[in-house]
Amino acid sequence: WEVTKQATCTETGYRKQYCNICGQLLKEETTPQAHVWGSWITLRKATVFEAKLHKHTCTLCGKTVQERTGTRLTPVLKLKKTSFTLAPGQYEKLVVKKLSRGDYITKVTTSNRRIAYFAHYSNRIYAGNRKGTATLTVKLASGRKQKIKVKVTGTIRTKKISGVSKKRTVSVGKSVKITPKLTPANATQGVTYSSSDPNVAVISEEGILTALMEGQTVITVKSGSVKVTCRVTVR
Repeated sequence: WEVTKQATCTETGYRKQYCNICGQLLKEETTPQAHVWGSWITLRKATVFEAKLHKHTCTLCGKTVQERTGTRLTPVLKLKKTSFTLAPGQYEKLVVKKLSRGDYITKVTTSNRRIAYFAHYSNRIYAGNRKGTATLTVKLASGRKQKIKVKVTGTIRTKKISGVSKKRTVSVGKSVKITPKLTPANATQGVTYSSSDPNVAVISEEGILTALMEGQTVITVKSGSVKVTCRVTVR
């Protein structure tokens, strides 16, 4: 047999042969070949709205086939915090820790805008001017919902003071700033400073410690009912 046209994945081929005795020509068709598919290539990953889209291409004819495989993702929403305590006028950012691919927040409603509400332009939760508790509902495009509890109170008490060294040494005539960190960060109780021996060192209302003469003094940092101390040696 002599192939006159090679069969492809999409077209019929032809071949011929001659009779050795009479020379009669015989022609016949050859069946198209099967596609030889290459590896699947992902075009779009799965989202909460659609399954993964991928394609593969025949290495012989170049034909490409696309199809979806698997299932859509399950909507997942995890927030850094689902409970907030704020004072009137305070705000805190809404932080999303985990969100399924393709999903997004469409709106956040509140049970009482005078107590608390959400602003999309700043992505913040704001406390209103009324004390009480409000429930915010976060709604995703997928339909999933997550509730947030916001308590607005007049005073947010300090629970912990950190960032203050237990000991430090300061040279005579030098000034250093003591910067305490309050927990929670939005605590409304102020910070006060005092020195057990103001002849050795004094500290201002802003936390600026000034060493006056050699000796030791204990600096007390207080917020609400919480306090920490730092023993300062002046040399």
